Amino acid sequence: MECKITPSRRAEDAARLAALVAASGIQPVPVAGFTEVKPLPPRSERIDPDTVPKRHPHGITRAQRRLLRQLAEAL
Repeated sequence: MECKITPSRRAEDAARLAALVAASGIQPVPVAGFTEVKPLPPRSERIDPDTVPKRHPHGITRAQRRLLRQLAEAL
């Protein structure tokens, strides 16, 4: 599957939306508190041991099951 959002497509969409806004005659009003976009702080290198997924042991193999069955029959 190919991405259809290309830089030229984005520019065309932005130009179309800008033309629609200009044609509507409505002036955009800046919202207080959203004057600048601050970058996110860098991620921490620390790994919290409580959030690390716990690995569970896999089930017993066929050979181990056979051995257990033989031991149970021997009793």
